[in-house]
Amino acid sequence: MGVLDQGGSGETKSIDMLVSRVLAQPSTRKGKYVALDALLPKVGASKLIQLADEQGDRSASSSSFIASFLTEIGRSGNSSGAVAELLGKLMSMLRVEMHKEAGIDLSKHQEGNKKERRIKQNIMNKAKEGARSFTYECDGIDEERIVLLESWNRLWVSPLAAALLDSDVFRRNQVASFCLPLLITFVGGKGKRVDAAHAFAILLDEISYQGDHEHNHDAGTLVWAKFEIVRHAQLLRLLKLRPGSSILSKAIAKALPLPLVKTTLFHESSRLRLAAFLSLSSVIFTYDDTPSSDLNCLLLEADLWREALPYSLKCSDKEFIASLTQSLRSFLDRLSDAEARDEDSCGRHLLRFVNRFLLRDIFVKQAAYPGTVAEKEKWALSMIDCILSFASRKATTLLKQRKVSKHSPVRKLLPNQEQWCRDIMVSILSDDVIATLEIMMHSLWDNTRSSAYGVLLDTLDYAKKNELTLPLVFVNAVSIKLFQSRAFHLASSPRQREADTGARMISVLCATQTTRENELDFLKELSRTVQIRVIMMQSSLGICNDDNTGLSSIDDNRLGLPLAHGLIQAIRLIVERVEFGNVPDADKLYESMTRICFQAIELSLVVVADIKENDTDAPSEGDSWKNARAKLGKNVPLNINTGAIGANAAFDSDKKVRLLKQRTIMGTWLLIKEACAALSSITNSSPIKDVGLLSTAGDLLISTLTSLKHQGAAFAAHKSLQKLCSICYSRNNLTKRHLPSEWSEKLLHGISSAERVRDSTLRRSTGYGLGFLSILRSEEISPRFLFPHILSIIIRLSLPPVSIMEAQLKKWSSSDKEIFVFSKIIASEGVQSFVSDSAYQVRRPYHVDIYH
Repeated sequence: MGVLDQGGSGETKSIDMLVSRVLAQPSTRKGKYVALDALLPKVGASKLIQLADEQGDRSASSSSFIASFLTEIGRSGNSSGAVAELLGKLMSMLRVEMHKEAGIDLSKHQEGNKKERRIKQNIMNKAKEGARSFTYECDGIDEERIVLLESWNRLWVSPLAAALLDSDVFRRNQVASFCLPLLITFVGGKGKRVDAAHAFAILLDEISYQGDHEHNHDAGTLVWAKFEIVRHAQLLRLLKLRPGSSILSKAIAKALPLPLVKTTLFHESSRLRLAAFLSLSSVIFTYDDTPSSDLNCLLLEADLWREALPYSLKCSDKEFIASLTQSLRSFLDRLSDAEARDEDSCGRHLLRFVNRFLLRDIFVKQAAYPGTVAEKEKWALSMIDCILSFASRKATTLLKQRKVSKHSPVRKLLPNQEQWCRDIMVSILSDDVIATLEIMMHSLWDNTRSSAYGVLLDTLDYAKKNELTLPLVFVNAVSIKLFQSRAFHLASSPRQREADTGARMISVLCATQTTRENELDFLKELSRTVQIRVIMMQSSLGICNDDNTGLSSIDDNRLGLPLAHGLIQAIRLIVERVEFGNVPDADKLYESMTRICFQAIELSLVVVADIKENDTDAPSEGDSWKNARAKLGKNVPLNINTGAIGANAAFDSDKKVRLLKQRTIMGTWLLIKEACAALSSITNSSPIKDVGLLSTAGDLLISTLTSLKHQGAAFAAHKSLQKLCSICYSRNNLTKRHLPSEWSEKLLHGISSAERVRDSTLRRSTGYGLGFLSILRSEEISPRFLFPHILSIIIRLSLPPVSIMEAQLKKWSSSDKEIFVFSKIIASEGVQSFVSDSAYQVRRPYHVDIYH
């Protein structure tokens, strides 16, 4: 850049040459626009466009320099942001230069600072609702201050309108996202809000003009572009309840008449319906024939919601549901504020809209009835969660899961608004709404059950904290008993969907308890029930003889043997939700539940663990299940690989025997999965303090990882083992830090020893990788010791043996110079890093031999 330091015409000529070289670069290069951004203050906007015109078609894909920027923004590259930023600076500087040439001093047309604009806005807000002439008078003053040259407008309005009407959905979305927010930069920044409103009005008129005179544009695209312009004007705060410029409001009313808005709300395309909903609040206030008061305008908007919302229920698109619920939340906030300002209103419009329309007509009758489709379930739960967050003024469970913080409760409410929110919560706690949520917990879809469970817990939480009356099902003794009976019945089902429903119902029952002590007592009783169930499952294994004589003599009642995985899942849900803190006997209960999880894991391993008959490893403290497995004989009838070809034929032809085997196998698969997940949650709430208990837990989890083919159980054990390792590495746990090293050695033994190497090549070999991952992820101390040790051993086991490496070194020594130097370096370091021939021969039959 030394040439830029020269003076006079030499400097100008050097800069022009440099700009020309940059403009000659391909349009797809991001560096081209970064360089132009740096050169723009030196060369000026007018000169840059002049130099670009001299380049011809080499610098742009269209005839206009501005159009070439829009074309590049619409591409699917990483340069859209840089191009848009340069375009904003270019148009802003060009506006100043063109106005200066026209003899217009823009400094005389400043709108004032933020404080002055706020004072003016407060004066307008305090005007009487019916005095529309006051607003227009202010708007007239604004119009006199608008300074946009027609010649400057022609440079960008037509190309931008054409880009927004492009037939490609991605390109026009890109242009809208990057360019429409830049319009306020075009006119000089945030201090030029009135000019920005005028620019949006001009663009909206141009969109309408091109749509009327150019018949190659799709009608849906034309409507979308209009609504998108209105939405971005709203995001830039150019549109309020009374727009800041009558020019923009008139342009909106002309481009989007009310019949067109209504038609778009019922359009077959969800994208267009969403665009209409998002811009509805801005469009309503632009019509001359709309009611003068804010509340009446909002009531007109409420009527449009009532007409169009039932048509928009059946849509599964996540963006559509999230954006529509945010728009609904915004409308509820505005309606509540408007009614609070109205002295004659008592909140009846808000309560009627929420209680009668949203809750009764939409949620209970149209969206969440039994057997409804999944799309309606998604919308119904999102809608009631939106209402719940509005009424409770708290971030709900679903919002936290989706990481939505846009509608967090930051505004203070008036006393009458707080009462209205309380009335809405009473309506949510009605028998019909709660019964509908309970029905949705029986859905076929996992996400629906989980979401309904979260909404129900948030509702009960609010009711307990604010001392509201719970629904009859949670108050009446007979209803509670029936609810509990069905919950335990479903939790005992071998079907995972039914067991999940039962577990969530049990957790809801616990949430209805009034105090933490009552919840602890409930959890104690549930733990005792789980322990009984596990013992009953153990007794079923005792009747499985080698000749199956015991199975064929079982009566029908024993075929309905209750299972324990659903109840253990209920324990996990309660532990994850409730923090008992300093409640007496809580630590003892956590230790008891930990031992129950051990018992459940051992029971499942006895039934479904895939181990060799000649497994000669001496069982450790965590492998005592192998002894129980050995007592059942070599051919354990319940150890059936249900995923193998012909597995169904392995079941006995006797129907009773077949049903019992299938029930027990499925029950134990799910039991070990839920027990591992529950163990992780329990240790997260109350870390295991006893070293022996912690060692036993790790050994059981490693046995689960290395002997099961069930992916769900493997990943649950992986997460639980990682949590145990984190406990070992935590502070004040120096006596436990040796355990991850012992567990890693056990895993390394499984992939390297002659007796166990075969297991690391089978379907269950995934568990070894998950086990190493759990241990290495948890090692947060510095410097790390296990990570380099384990990784070096694994890499060493993947290398060829010593004899092959020695032969290769001899071959390399007679090759070219670079290979010879490389071989000398390896020879100097020795071949001790490679495995011995004997160890390699042990693994060779089970691994792909790539070295012979």
